[in-house]
Amino acid sequence: MRQIKRELIIAAVILVATVVVLFPITYVVGGKTLGPFGEDGSLGDFMGSLFVALADGNLAIWFFLLTPLAAIAVVRVGWLGFKKLKPQAL
Repeated sequence: MRQIKRELIIAAVILVATVVVLFPITYVVGGKTLGPFGEDGSLGDFMGSLFVALADGNLAIWFFLLTPLAAIAVVRVGWLGFKKLKPQAL
């Protein structure tokens, strides 16, 4: 049970970091390359539209939110696999 709780906390931290870091970075980079977003071009307008899209079930935005979690999970599983490998005698 402790391991499940730990993994849920890690997942929550990754998802919050995605919203707090990745979404604003996307706003800044998109604003510089594509121009202002929405009517007033504010970060709040951008974030609001992302949360509305998440609530509407937009698969692209869900993919955008969950990709860092999936990538970190793949790295962690790979690392665990490498740690369990035993060196073979030559």
